[in-house]
Amino acid sequence: MWNLGKAYLEIGWDSSRERPSVFTILGIVIGSALLFLASLIVCSLLFRGFIPEQIKGGLYTKGSGLYRVLPIFLSVALGFLPVLMHLRRKLNCSFADAFLGKNRLNLPWFLGTVAVTWATYALVEMSFDPGFRWAFPSADQVILIPFLLVAILFQSMAEELFFRGYFSKALYFFGRSIVPVFVVSPVLFALYHQQFNPVMLLYYGGVGVFYSYVSLRTGGLQISTALHFSNNSFAVLAGSLVNPASLSNPQLLQVGLVRAVQIVVTALLLEAALRFWGMRERVSDNSIPPAMCDLRSR
Repeated sequence: MWNLGKAYLEIGWDSSRERPSVFTILGIVIGSALLFLASLIVCSLLFRGFIPEQIKGGLYTKGSGLYRVLPIFLSVALGFLPVLMHLRRKLNCSFADAFLGKNRLNLPWFLGTVAVTWATYALVEMSFDPGFRWAFPSADQVILIPFLLVAILFQSMAEELFFRGYFSKALYFFGRSIVPVFVVSPVLFALYHQQFNPVMLLYYGGVGVFYSYVSLRTGGLQISTALHFSNNSFAVLAGSLVNPASLSNPQLLQVGLVRAVQIVVTALLLEAALRFWGMRERVSDNSIPPAMCDLRSR
């Protein structure tokens, strides 16, 4: 796995180029944060009245409504876009290199991952809450769902391209070690989500480690993006996004527990699928499987 992960991190790099400086890395992080905040401000001006007040305190409560969430996801993605364009020029790595690695676009893997993740999350939620149901406040908001899903996909791709794509590649290129990919990137991913409560900070950090593992395990960002998209879309469509600041400690611990169980179960299912697919490939053609399925223990 580590050889496959390192091969992905090295795609698109020119070894003769000078390593990016610490100031370049910090500039990327600070620049993305400023652009993210600026995009929220611009979005709030363009969609005055649509931005919920809960944005000031963190995540949304169940009653926010889908109309109000849509501009936020778009603003996050658009806020990252200039940073990604800068990285594409500065680090000599194309979008295709950063997202796909050596793998071709595999829609069955992507859609299958989304379907299995949604089903897993729904089962976990129902086991903790027998009264679980999808949160569609009104019929007119159901019509908006396809547009919301596109916005969430756009946002998820932008975050994955930055944290697990360009930023992880820059960290590896700077230190020639895979360790910062599992340490620095997840911590910044957690802080980016404005979760300063220890329980939720630990959760988002764990999610960041999981997404980093998936991107290195599969040699690209397709599956990690599918998981990211599934998590965000389920949280919105199921109405399970909550404001940690308004919860008591037992409730907060339960939220963290449910999220952790969802991630762990999904990770186990994904690992089983990857191993099964790799074994099937080796049996069927008796040759070295492609990078996407080269799952032999190293």
